[in-house]
Amino acid sequence: MDAKKYGLTFLEAYQALKEGKCVRRSAWLGYWQPDGENIIMKCKDGKVISMKDGCLPMFTLGNTLENDWLIVDDAQKAELDKIHEAKILDTAEDQKEAQKSLDGQIGHG
Repeated sequence: MDAKKYGLTFLEAYQALKEGKCVRRSAWLGYWQPDGENIIMKCKDGKVISMKDGCLPMFTLGNTLENDWLIVDDAQKAELDKIHEAKILDTAEDQKEAQKSLDGQIGHG
């Protein structure tokens, strides 16, 4: 996979998952993380959902058509995990601030 880190197609994001990288859509404050033959969804509200156990097919399939996937690097993953643990996304304003912080890390947005 090339060095491109954002604006990925789902095919590129899926390849990154297969390489052990985490991915997210540009508007998400959560991410998908590979876990063996499974994918774990770490949601913005702190929930952790296994795709094997409970996934919304229409939501998931709809996302595969989008071209705004990003590779989540270690710094972003730590930032997202910190947000999830603190559960500081109570308001829309909190979510916008967190998104701005992440966008600044990848130089986009």
